[in-house]
Amino acid sequence: MELLLLLTGALFVWLYFQRKKQTSNYKIDQDMLIVSDSMNQVKIPLAEIVEVTRVGKTAKQHFWLNLETISGKMDRVAVFTSSNISYLLKVRNSRVLIREVKERKTGVYTKAKVI
Repeated sequence: MELLLLLTGALFVWLYFQRKKQTSNYKIDQDMLIVSDSMNQVKIPLAEIVEVTRVGKTAKQHFWLNLETISGKMDRVAVFTSSNISYLLKVRNSRVLIREVKERKTGVYTKAKVI
């Protein structure tokens, strides 16, 4: 029984450090924001981006084992474009993404305006 508990704890510690080592699931390449998911890949031209903002968090899970914290935290980011297309993306390191987009294109809003 002790061996099983030890192996389970070692597995969780290993998963935690593996997720810490992983990089983000997006990249900015040749004026394109490319966000990759397990099944999809979205390409957004940087020239089209008007606003990038983090979207609020959902309700906290009431389950004692929160798999999202073990497997890596994913933040929701809304990207609004000048062609009137909006994207809701789940990315790692959303603050770094917003900062990189703002550095590449200076006219991008980073806070949602309240109407």
